[in-house]
Amino acid sequence: MFNLTFNKIMLFLVFFLGYTNVVSANSDSCKLPDMQNSGLNVTLNTSCIYHGELKITKSGTHLNCQGATLDGGNIHRVGILVTGKGKKISDVKIINCKIINYLNSGIRITNGIKAQELSEEHDLNYSRSPEKITLTNIKISNSGRVAVFFDSYTTNSIIEDSEIDGSGGPAIYLEHSSQKIEVLKNFIINNADTNNRQSGSAGIHIDSSANNLIKDNYFSDNKAGGVFLYKNCSEKFSNGKSVIRWQHSDYNTIINNIFSEEEVGVWIAARQSKNLSKWDCGDSSMDGKNKFYEDFANNNLIKNNKFCNNKISVRIEGDNNEILGNSYNSTPETFVQFPESMREKIIGKPVIGNKVEKNTFKKCD
Repeated sequence: MFNLTFNKIMLFLVFFLGYTNVVSANSDSCKLPDMQNSGLNVTLNTSCIYHGELKITKSGTHLNCQGATLDGGNIHRVGILVTGKGKKISDVKIINCKIINYLNSGIRITNGIKAQELSEEHDLNYSRSPEKITLTNIKISNSGRVAVFFDSYTTNSIIEDSEIDGSGGPAIYLEHSSQKIEVLKNFIINNADTNNRQSGSAGIHIDSSANNLIKDNYFSDNKAGGVFLYKNCSEKFSNGKSVIRWQHSDYNTIINNIFSEEEVGVWIAARQSKNLSKWDCGDSSMDGKNKFYEDFANNNLIKNNKFCNNKISVRIEGDNNEILGNSYNSTPETFVQFPESMREKIIGKPVIGNKVEKNTFKKCD
């Protein structure tokens, strides 16, 4: 009776039945946008599951996924790559994304410069590296390695109100020479435990990175611990994939977080006593046998955190750190530990200047 084409019927259904949010995963509307030609304000389709990788290379780009999913299918390496490709990129905002099943990272923020091409002039490297990158309301699951990677020399950036679980390695990595990264109000749960791929990893790694703020986060059930601070020994140095670290993991603030069911809640100078003989380090070893290397994580503040059911709450192998006003539900001996480190055993240099004050026992709900 009605001579309607298929397309007209579909339009009829959309208009009268309200099916405006039903989109086929194979439709054109579910193809990833060409970020090079999409303008600075990009919005994804809420109903879509996208496959592939997004690359953001322009300052001022604002990506709103609107709850859409990027699924790497355990084939693609990085969900969203932010890179200036050797030039400054700034004021990038990524919000409301769900990112799953990428081989390496859900989000990687990088200057795109190879290690051997970095300048000895640090100000020049900063001038070519990302800054003011904001990640808000991001959910990342099942990344093969690091879920969110802030690469070398990235500064003044934020990840907030996000959830990360099931990463093969750390949930968040702050790479060497990065500074002033804020990690705020996130849930960091059950990372570094997928098939034990990187079982020595924690929720957050602060690696030769300084002046960062870790605040109001919830950590639980990450393989090796909550937050590890250390100076990398410049591993994989002989193959040109690393540089000598000049910056220590100093002046970081870890405040108002909850650490639950962790092996170690916060480990300061986490590589002070680790045998790194297989890591191909570029630093000079303490023992002359390329096994043990001095670690540097000093002048950090661990304040007003809540430690619940951790084997060790805080482990300190660095100097001049402050552990103030925290609560814990363990014994004092497992709240803060000062182990005899390899630094002390080999070169006779014990930890000094650490302050542990006004911490209290308190039962956890």
